[in-house]
Amino acid sequence: MSSRKSYFLRAKHARMAELERRVESACRESQVRAAEVVTARVEGQRAAERATTAEQGLEATKVH
Repeated sequence: MSSRKSYFLRAKHARMAELERRVESACRESQVRAAEVVTARVEGQRAAERATTAEQGLEATKVH
């Protein structure tokens, strides 16, 4: 194998390895963001439930 072809293959392998690292990093980042979205939705739902409970408590006090 010529040294030029060998250099080309090494460079191509290094580029592929870098692209694989970037894809893995993007995948991890995406998973982290998805977890953050789920957490935010749960927190929003809990806040809405607390507000509903508080509102129902106020309505109950008005009745009595």
